[in-house]
Amino acid sequence: MAHDYKKANGKDAPYGSAKIRNMLFAGMYAPSGWPRLAESLANLTEFLTTHTNSSSNSKRSFKFDTRSQTISWENPTNSSAPAPAYAFQAVTCADSIDADNVTTKMVFDEIVRVSRDVSPMFGPMWGASSFYCHRWPARAVERFTGPFNKNLSNPIIVIGNEADPITPYISAKKVADTLGDSAILVEQDDYGHASLAMHSDCTFAILQNYFTNGTLPTNDQFCGTNQVLFPGPGITKKTLSAAGASNLAASSSSESNTDIQSDLDDTKARADRLFIAVVALTAAAGLLLVSLIGSCIVGRRNKKETKATHPVHFSTNMHHDQGHEYKTPYDATTGGKAGGYAPVQT
Repeated sequence: MAHDYKKANGKDAPYGSAKIRNMLFAGMYAPSGWPRLAESLANLTEFLTTHTNSSSNSKRSFKFDTRSQTISWENPTNSSAPAPAYAFQAVTCADSIDADNVTTKMVFDEIVRVSRDVSPMFGPMWGASSFYCHRWPARAVERFTGPFNKNLSNPIIVIGNEADPITPYISAKKVADTLGDSAILVEQDDYGHASLAMHSDCTFAILQNYFTNGTLPTNDQFCGTNQVLFPGPGITKKTLSAAGASNLAASSSSESNTDIQSDLDDTKARADRLFIAVVALTAAAGLLLVSLIGSCIVGRRNKKETKATHPVHFSTNMHHDQGHEYKTPYDATTGGKAGGYAPVQT
């Protein structure tokens, strides 16, 4: 919807799909701001639904300022603006590997590949994190290159947020596994970036014991959240998973009912076609029987009429024909009729 709005109103349109993705990405850092983000997205959806042009009136109709919920990668272009800060790039690039013969074209090609294959939703807006590094002039001398499986002088705590959009939990687990007995992994069942994004009494207790007494749990820990994201029942990964399972079951039930109804409809249609075929066959057989009976009746009637109008007469002189009398040599008398033939004498 936002893409279509931007496409229809040109590059000066205030909202587009990039704006929506930026709002979502920025909101993923801090779950405590999700209620306000949800309200903003609802208002923006209403705005995009009811406006098809970028006139000044339509711009003013959307009251919420989305700038506080977006991450800006744009630098001011006027000469009076302060110089941009490159602290993020300095830390990132100083801790990166040497670029060797990497070119800017290679960097752009990699950004395109990652945007398509790794993160189609947020990848295009995250390229600035390493865009400069192939041209960054220095690397940190304290950069450690390994090995990382050494025993540490003091064991550490590695905390991984399960739904961290920036530092994935799988990376935290990999670090803890690599350090072995020198690290304890705390898996926090929360959203947002880092363990402080949502409150967890369990995590706070572990940190307090570590910094106050220098003690660590004997085994890896799993900590839930104590923070409610939205008014009403608390929303956590467990409740979302339960809701998803419920929706899946309802969907499966609906699909099953739909399949059964479809089978019933097909069976009924086949029964209707079979009934029509039986009726047609019965009608054809009835017509054939009527035709046969009628033919028999007409034949018998014609036969009776023939006997009544053409009687058969038998001649009393069956041996006479054309004035000749035919006899066999075995007749007792001889003679012939005038004009006849004499019998052969033996």
